[in-house]
Amino acid sequence: MTQIKKTFIAAAVLLCVICLLSLTVSADGEYYRVDNALLYGRAELAKLENGSALVKTYDLILDAVENGQSTITLNTMHSVKDIVITCEQLNTVAGAYRFDQPQNFWLNNITYYYWSNGTVAEIVLEYFDYNIPTVRQTFHNACLQVIANAGVTEGMSEYEITKRLYDAVASLVEYDYTYASSSYNAYGAVMTGKAVCEGYAELYQYLLYLNGIQSHVVTGDAGGPHAWNLVRIDGSYYQTDVTWGDPGGLISYQFLNTTTAQISESRYFYDHGYPFPQCDSIAASYFTVECGGDSYFYDTPSVENAIQQIRKKGEARFLHLGNGDFGFGAWIGNSINDIGYALDFYGSFSYYGFMDEYVMTAVDYVIPPEPEAGDVDGDEVITADDAVYIIYNLTFGSREYPLNQSCDYDGDGSVTPKDAAYLLYHIFFGEEEFPLH
Repeated sequence: MTQIKKTFIAAAVLLCVICLLSLTVSADGEYYRVDNALLYGRAELAKLENGSALVKTYDLILDAVENGQSTITLNTMHSVKDIVITCEQLNTVAGAYRFDQPQNFWLNNITYYYWSNGTVAEIVLEYFDYNIPTVRQTFHNACLQVIANAGVTEGMSEYEITKRLYDAVASLVEYDYTYASSSYNAYGAVMTGKAVCEGYAELYQYLLYLNGIQSHVVTGDAGGPHAWNLVRIDGSYYQTDVTWGDPGGLISYQFLNTTTAQISESRYFYDHGYPFPQCDSIAASYFTVECGGDSYFYDTPSVENAIQQIRKKGEARFLHLGNGDFGFGAWIGNSINDIGYALDFYGSFSYYGFMDEYVMTAVDYVIPPEPEAGDVDGDEVITADDAVYIIYNLTFGSREYPLNQSCDYDGDGSVTPKDAAYLLYHIFFGEEEFPLH
């Protein structure tokens, strides 16, 4: 049979193909590959028809790039050890490899020869002219510095890590409207501070890998070719778009750990040749974790929620789930007196909107210190009055002394009159026997 040469072009955002390798570095500088458990694309290849051969091809590409090898022979048509895959299957393998591995920015292109029966004979790897050990170490060290600057520490929750790194990438990188070639990968993003969507996504992915969190680059059309991330947090999958989290000015969190349904309102997914999970959970959404469940709204935001958010962090964020734009400025005008009275704040408020997210900020508001557990009224002592405030709030509601899960003193998962009784036991009979959860 005759061999035919063809250049592989994946259905993706880049103008050129950059297949990437996942590596971490030990303290002594020796390189190791990231655990296969973090590689979403590789895992999905194994589930496809001819999956064993697809994964073998993936691993051969990974080995070759790491070693600077230029050719990979798959099928000689003469050996039982030949790996037999079709050209279409190679496209899927190369895409999975590329979207798994944001580190091998020195791999410029893949071409291949195939037999006239449509099976791949040989893969040819073409590299950029880099001193690979130097740029690889420089890139890795720069990423470690980003993580350190973001304040990521051992023992943080996976949500907190994803949020801090999201903030870090959005703050470090600005969108490159010149579309320089360096802007399409993680190396250019971290070293120049400029990137297009693929550079944002690949840098975020590598930072997550270094913290043991699975991620995968997803591509699609959002009014033009676009790239973002699939992220696994505590066993559930989410969609995250750091590029759209950096619209200029404030960082937006509408697309941090969101659902497939929500992100699909602004784009459609390209076919990678393997499926993506349906992301339904909002447990790790910024709005769930940091703003309270009623920060989502259809008709009008919650004044009570705004008070609680501003008291905690000086701003309140809401996500509009209804149709059309929301008159946020008018809502603030109608609510400002109630909010200011509850906060004992009579300064000015600013507001900002991006797509479906709305942010109001109490300008120069001084955030009060967190009260000690049990000090519901904030007078810096724990007395029976605090138990009375719990009962009062549960009966009548109170903007001045709002209740939250920190008032669940008996640890049963909800704030009830039993917590007031438990607090009284704590006061009268001892902290050791009745600790405040």
